[in-house]
Amino acid sequence: MADLGTGATLAWTQDATVASWDITNLDWSGASRESVDTSHMGTTIAKTSIVSTLLEPGELSVDLLVTTTNYGTQVPWIFNASGNAQGTITVTMVDQANATNAEWISSGAMTAWSQTAPMEGVITANVTFKLTGVPTMSDSA
Repeated sequence: MADLGTGATLAWTQDATVASWDITNLDWSGASRESVDTSHMGTTIAKTSIVSTLLEPGELSVDLLVTTTNYGTQVPWIFNASGNAQGTITVTMVDQANATNAEWISSGAMTAWSQTAPMEGVITANVTFKLTGVPTMSDSA
């Protein structure tokens, strides 16, 4: 049976306040490898290609609730003069039924921050981290 995302947390070694964010959604774009077309005029029947050995680790998009009472601590790292610093990103997912955790770890930097404040609606933000390392995943323990 599938687990729920409820209880998932995020930590980033460049900014301890990330762990206190009220997260509503975590979205990893997924990893990929580029395929390079090597077909030529003499190729017959099917196209040929070479799959790159380099992995594109993707991006992690985070939706969160913004609270004005601690707004100063939520000011995103991207506005910091050294905001391009790399850090370790840890996503922890909780198995509610068994009270165990699974972790997803990669390195990356914050690359985008956007915010929405609708009339009579909840203030939210979206933060994007560009992953720069191969993600590692551990089973619930």
